Formats: sequence, C-alpha cells, structure tokens
Amino acid sequence: MAIYVDDGLIISNNKEHIKYVINKLNKNFITKSWVNPNNFLGQNIKIKNNELKLQQIKLIEKITEKFKMNESKETHIPLTISDFKRSDTIIKNFPYQEAVGSLLYLAKKTRPNISFAVNFVSRFINKVTNSDVINVKRILKYLNTHKNIGIKYRLNTALKNLKLSAYCDADYANCTDTRKSTAGFVIMLNDGPISWVARKQPIVALSTTEAEYIAMLNMDNKSAISLIKSGVISRRSNG
Repeated sequence: MAIYVDDGLIISNNKEHIKYVINKLNKNFITKSWVNPNNFLGQNIKIKNNELKLQQIKLIEKITEKFKMNESKETHIPLTISDFKRSDTIIKNFPYQEAVGSLLYLAKKTRPNISFAVNFVSRFINKVTNSDVINVKRILKYLNTHKNIGIKYRLNTALKNLKLSAYCDADYANCTDTRKSTAGFVIMLNDGPISWVARKQPIVALSTTEAEYIAMLNMDNKSAISLIKSGVISRRSNG
C-alpha cells in the first residue's frame, strides 16, 4: 500500500485482502475507491498485454503550455553540451527556478531520460543567463515532442523470475568550472527502471578510471534491494 497525503494505492494479487483494507479504512475515514485506476498522483497507469506503463502526459502538457512550449518545433535531443559556452547576458524575466522544479519532478518520477539534462540546468539557478534559458526551453520542447514516453515494466507474478540489473557510467572532468565529473546510474527491475540518478560527483577525480569507480560506489543498489524485499522505496530512490 502506497500513501501520499490523502491519496493511496493498494496493490495485491488477492482481492479479498484489498477489500479488507478498504473496509478498515472506511471505519475511520471517509474514502472513495476505484478498481484498476488509470491515474495516481498525476501518473497515467496503463496495463496491456502483460505490461505496465507509467506516463505523465497530462502533466507534461500542462507544464509545456505554462511555459509556452506547447506549440514548439520538434526536438529529439533534450540537451547538447559538447560545445556549450554560457553567455554573459543575465536573464531575470523568465521563471527559471519554477521551470527547473517542474522538470525535476518529471525526471524523478517517470522520465529518467531527462535526468542528466535537468541536473545540468539546475546548476545555474543562482545566476541565470540567456544560454541557460535556451537549454531549459530545449528540454521543454523535447518533452512536448515526446510526451508519450514513459516507464514500462513486464508483469511477472513469480518472484523467482524477477530480473534485477544495474548500470553506471561517468564522464571525466566535464565541468569546466570545478573539473568535477558527472556520474549516472540506473537500476532495472524486469527491464524497467526503479532507481536512477545523474549528478555531479562530490570530489574531483584524477582519472577516467577513478571517476567511473566513484560512480560505481555511489550507485544506490540498496534502494533496489530494499524495494524487492520489502516493497519500500528509500528516500534516495528515483533521485
């Protein structure tokens, strides 16, 4: 059972157990319940052909419309920084922090494919330049182009058949200001991501090998193990 403020989601392979919990809740609270809901906390839930897919289409449409990117041209890459140079023009009339906050929520919930891009633009919140705004708008354009992308899990009720895998990588000294490396990892359950992050490393690596070793050490595999064993997602999961 997952609870967030006054919303909850109960999942079980036994319908009688679900009814029992709902009846207990009804004795103490005024509740409304739906069988097989297609939405929870802004996440679209689709179950079809033994697969479960999580999306946030309506939220993306709301965000892109809010920042006037809902009619933008198609963009198929969320961010390019190979030749990135920040401009000197300071921008104060664009709600940069609000936009980054909205993107961060999406990146943490159902869009791990924008995690690095969002982490990169969040580094410049204190002093926003024209190039930073362009990067944020590019991510919004990308989401508007690919709003239907989500997380997909293959349904399998047999615990022994669960497949857990993890991947991590890092660049080397890609931050021109601090010479710190950026690392990322993703932990997959049945080919669907359950924990992921992309962030600048806390210390300066002295080689590519060291940068990748630090990335491996920082990989939050305990969150994935905890989720499989107890169904509890730790605070750092989906970071």
